[in-house]
Amino acid sequence: RTFISAWYLRNSIACADYDARAYDSKIPLQRYWHRQRYTAIRDMIEKQGTVLDVGAGSSRIITLLPDGSVVFDIQTNKLRFARRYGKTLVQGSAFNLPFPDESYPCVVCSQVIEHLPSDPEIFDELDRVLCPGGLMVIGTPDYGGRVWPVVEKLYALFSPWGYADEHITHYSREFLSSRLTRMGYRIEGVRYVFRAELIMAFRKS
Repeated sequence: RTFISAWYLRNSIACADYDARAYDSKIPLQRYWHRQRYTAIRDMIEKQGTVLDVGAGSSRIITLLPDGSVVFDIQTNKLRFARRYGKTLVQGSAFNLPFPDESYPCVVCSQVIEHLPSDPEIFDELDRVLCPGGLMVIGTPDYGGRVWPVVEKLYALFSPWGYADEHITHYSREFLSSRLTRMGYRIEGVRYVFRAELIMAFRKS
């Protein structure tokens, strides 16, 4: 029982190096998924300046961040693992970012908001630390489409120790477009992974 429990933990999102290992996963779909996300965000943040990555975990996306960028996460174990990437690490809550107003020209928040309660404060905080004219990149499953709900059910079936049940808030492309547009943003780019995971880039006015 101990071995099985340890195996489940080793392969769950709670494991410190989960995201880093998924990039090189032996499971073709998982490896493809993480590399497509990596490529999409790489293309969006290129030449945007220093980046604040909110909820970075241990993702290989950290390796894309230019000098002066900050890796932010609430989980200390993932930040310890991320030391190897040589970036500035900060621990805390996304609802109370410990940074001055308008301090970063680019903010990334990928695969985070669906794990948080439905609260406008998360978008207000991301907006607060982003410079005027800066770029905000948001990544989340698209619950408004047809593909992700099916993928999530299959994931829960074949990987019950996974984290699909931790998606407590469901977003759609239409919701994010409307929410950020009302805040004065314009859509600058939209990418999908497997027509299921949505990655959107918004330019602050």
